[in-house]
Amino acid sequence: MGIIGALLAVFLRAVGIGLAGFLGGAYIFMILSSMLSITNQSLELGLTIVGGILGLVLVLALFNWAVILLSSISGAALLSKFVPIARVNDAIWVAILAVIGIVVQARELKS
Repeated sequence: MGIIGALLAVFLRAVGIGLAGFLGGAYIFMILSSMLSITNQSLELGLTIVGGILGLVLVLALFNWAVILLSSISGAALLSKFVPIARVNDAIWVAILAVIGIVVQARELKS
């Protein structure tokens, strides 16, 4: 039972990490579609799925850096919703916040 439990824990951890990568990538592309004012629902859904797949692949290939990138961009997109700025500057604001998040987390990774 212990061996089965250990194998299940490893498998479920991998599934959880993959799911988190997919959802993070999908969220980023969904926000990107909103920023670009894409109104075609099929295109928006397609971009969201592509973003999810890219997030999944990124997480599986480069776990630590993927977590840093996905959390920084997702967090920046979330924070930008609460900053009263013009929509034109929204993408610039997200990029600045994402870079700050990446730099701070990369420093923590190196130490």
